[in-house]
Amino acid sequence: MFRVPLHVAGVDLTDESTLSMIGERLSDLEWTSVDGRVLATLHTDKQDPTDVAGVTVQVARRIRHALPHATLVEVDQDLVSVSDIAHRVGVTREAVRLWVDGRRGPGGFPPPAGSPGSSKVWRWARVAEWLSHNYKIDFGESFLSDREIAQIHCAISGVREPVDAEWEVINSFSDRLIGHPDTTRLTRAGSSSPQLSSAWRMAVGMVKQPPVAVEIEPSETGAQSGSDGETRAG
Repeated sequence: MFRVPLHVAGVDLTDESTLSMIGERLSDLEWTSVDGRVLATLHTDKQDPTDVAGVTVQVARRIRHALPHATLVEVDQDLVSVSDIAHRVGVTREAVRLWVDGRRGPGGFPPPAGSPGSSKVWRWARVAEWLSHNYKIDFGESFLSDREIAQIHCAISGVREPVDAEWEVINSFSDRLIGHPDTTRLTRAGSSSPQLSSAWRMAVGMVKQPPVAVEIEPSETGAQSGSDGETRAG
């Protein structure tokens, strides 16, 4: 099973209306608050990382539509300290320090992801993979590679704004753009959303325009235009 924690900004888990919406439309996700960050964690039985990425993008889209003020920041790195690793694995902090220093175990402990303050932190996915490979510890979950996570970041960046709702209006534009209340909505969307500006121009260009009168000049052979608009030979 893959576990994909998404960092979601702009969500207040103490707000009753937000909790109600999550319960109605996003209850399949695990919602937690960790160190001031709101995480929406996806658990999926998909085995192919490509499928996992696709499901993650769908989840990101659902979150953005259900919670318009939410912003999908990233796939959370799930950073852990020495103490966190010791707690998750069930060993002492000294044992973890020895792994980190290479004084115990096979060596090659993952490099830290950073050093906020004076403490080093590691990405849990890389630590769990090292432990699974060297100590055969099964954590019951699989992890995406750095490249796959980067691909998901690129994909979810396309659903940070609620563009899809406006696109739903476009799909029958030939019948509803002119004189329809959604025209105002589309015009506003076209001016404020760069993603829609070109589509708006294309849509407007395809709407039927009033017929344009064309004056037919007499030909050199003497063709004349009659009063009824038909062309007659002289």
